[in-house]
Amino acid sequence: MTVGVAQITAEGYIVLPSEIMDKIGEMDKFLVFQRDNDTILLKKIHPPSSPKRLSEIADRLAALNEVAPITPDEVEAEIRAYRAKKRVRGCE
Repeated sequence: MTVGVAQITAEGYIVLPSEIMDKIGEMDKFLVFQRDNDTILLKKIHPPSSPKRLSEIADRLAALNEVAPITPDEVEAEIRAYRAKKRVRGCE
């Protein structure tokens, strides 16, 4: 595991330590989670290359939201279902 100190600039950019930047790409995308007031996690993501996949997920989430607002547990369940479906497609 690599540990370093990041800094937020006056413009709002997060500057990561060079030893971490050497291991990731400049255009990589990350999900950002704030657990509490002093814990922020970055998780590298690989966005779907096809807008169709993203729209499929959005449609599924919209269908859930028509009945009642989506809970965090439902969001997690949708993510798990999508990942499982993606794994099955990759094994075919």
